[in-house]
Amino acid sequence: MRKIDIMYTNLIELISQITYEGPDFAAYHDSKIEVVQNQLMDIADLILIEKREINKAKMRLEFYPDFTSLLSHLDDFKNSFDDFPSFRKNEIYGIITIIQKLTVEFGGTAINLEENIDENDFNLLPLPHDINKDNFFVFDISNYRHSLFLFNLSKKQDFKNYVENISSGSQILFYLLTKIGVVGNPLPRGKFILVDSNFIVSPKVVWATLCLHIVKAGETIHKTYEYTLAPQHSTTSVITLGNTYQQFEDSLDIISEYNFQKDILDKYLRIYHVLENFMYKSPLVSLERQANGEVFSIRDFKRMYDKIKDSEINMLKKLFEDILIMDYSPGVPFSNKIFADWSNLVPTYLANDTNVNLLLQKLSITNARGNNFTYASVTNPNLIHFFPKLIYSYRNSMVHNRETEFHLTHLNLMSHPVMADTAKIILEKFLIPTLEEIVFHLICRPNNVVWYDQSTLNLWEEN
Repeated sequence: MRKIDIMYTNLIELISQITYEGPDFAAYHDSKIEVVQNQLMDIADLILIEKREINKAKMRLEFYPDFTSLLSHLDDFKNSFDDFPSFRKNEIYGIITIIQKLTVEFGGTAINLEENIDENDFNLLPLPHDINKDNFFVFDISNYRHSLFLFNLSKKQDFKNYVENISSGSQILFYLLTKIGVVGNPLPRGKFILVDSNFIVSPKVVWATLCLHIVKAGETIHKTYEYTLAPQHSTTSVITLGNTYQQFEDSLDIISEYNFQKDILDKYLRIYHVLENFMYKSPLVSLERQANGEVFSIRDFKRMYDKIKDSEINMLKKLFEDILIMDYSPGVPFSNKIFADWSNLVPTYLANDTNVNLLLQKLSITNARGNNFTYASVTNPNLIHFFPKLIYSYRNSMVHNRETEFHLTHLNLMSHPVMADTAKIILEKFLIPTLEEIVFHLICRPNNVVWYDQSTLNLWEEN
């Protein structure tokens, strides 16, 4: 197909559709009242004038110099007759954007618009998995058939801005034009990849290659999920002037970073860091309080070391042994509050527990006998065996990326092929708000779990 035909044939046909030359025009026209019919005819006449001028440029083998008037008429048509059945507006605007770019690139050069290119070299592949990009162009200078173009015509201005800033390889746009505005083949809304036709049967290969190009360029492929709610805390988490909150200086810095962070995965890791601080601080608090201001001996230091050299999950469990029996509100221990919130997930946020059970299995959350926990098997008495493991497993699934472990990314957080967004719901509706309440409860109110009683340790009797 000649380049001149590639540029104008589909555009001319598409704009003809929204004039009285189009097969749907008469019926649409007759369905309107007279004043609207007159307005429709006026805009159609103006569009036809532009169409004839474009056709003349095509016959002269020239770039059409100015689309300003046509774009203005198209905007008027869209604003008044957006429901016109054959109005493929995204494709029309997309074609004009590409022609304008080609005009800027090649309009002042001796380009041969009668040159033929094989439109079958490239084809369109619907994006197999959504990524956090609408437009991305890779031009392979060593082999143009390795070029890729991710695009989304549904966002007209974003597409226009991106195409205008393409710095090299604009000749690939001729291939893209062969796939847009094809008569009888409307392009659905969404994202597509222009790719070597040989790879249409290998969507995973194309998707992975595109993703690698994007991350190599320093950009992102994942869609983040923001958690923007203010931290949850109970009415009993009262701040009292005069309490020695300065002993939580490190934790307050981390909570500040937590509040600044909006991405839900990063927020969770921040609040886990606060818990991490507490689970190593808690046994030291216990020893400090036992000393009660007396001389702290070498044996005491040895005991202190022995208490904090345990595994992280065991340290976390020991911390929650103290937390769960603390009063959340007068007469109501934290275990009751946490278990009630867990029990509220189904059916408030999840239709049933099927996907919850799958998630717990993937996270390898088991009881003392090695059997998988299920949603229904969690009880108030066994919460101490379940809840710390859930917290720790979520943390590991974000931090670790081992082949043998479930890795929690933004993709499977929100759209896992089996569990859908179950991991997100549990994180957003249960884990994060629960941990927020725990953290503020421990910091705001003096307690014997994470509050030092003394600011110093006595190592000998001075007097």
